[in-house]
Amino acid sequence: LRLLRHRLSGGQDCSKVLRLLGCLCCNNDRVTMDLVTCYHDSVLSVIQDIVCQQGRSEEERREGVGVLAQISASKQQDMVWAVLRPEINTILHAMTHLVQTSVSPETMLLCSATSLNITCMTTSLPPAPLNGLLGSLLAHPACHTSVFINICPTCCNRFFTACHCPSYQHCKRG
Repeated sequence: LRLLRHRLSGGQDCSKVLRLLGCLCCNNDRVTMDLVTCYHDSVLSVIQDIVCQQGRSEEERREGVGVLAQISASKQQDMVWAVLRPEINTILHAMTHLVQTSVSPETMLLCSATSLNITCMTTSLPPAPLNGLLGSLLAHPACHTSVFINICPTCCNRFFTACHCPSYQHCKRG
C-alpha cells in the first residue's frame, strides 16, 4: 500500500505495483478479504480511480482492471460487491473506454475477465453499460484470437443473462 501511494504521490507509473497487487490477490482470499474489509476506503478507491482516469497510461489502467479481476474472483463476493456497487457504472464505462482505445489482447482479456466476474456477483447490473462493454469487446482487434474465442461463449452468455437479452443479435438491434 505504501509503495502504491508513494508512486502515485510522485506522479510515477504504478503499473508494476498494481501487477504485484493482482498477483498477491490471485487465489489468496485472505489478501482479498483484507483489502475489501480493512483497506477498501483507500486501496480499492485508488484502484477504481486509476481504472477510471482516462489520462493514465493503458498499462496502468489495464493493471488496475487486473486487480479488480482478481478481487472480483474471490470467494468474498458479497463483501466485494458491497464495495464495488456504488461505482459499478463508472467502472463499466471506464472498462468500455479502455477496450475501445486499446489493441492489446491482454487489456481485452482482463476487461473480459473482470466483467465476467462482476456479472457473476449480481443479477442487478444496469444493462446499458454491459451492452456497451460487450459490443466493445466483440469489436476489439484481439476478439478473434484463440484466447478470447475460448472465453467468449461464457462471457457472452453471462452478459446476455445480466442484460436480460436472449442473444447478442438482440443486444445489437436493441
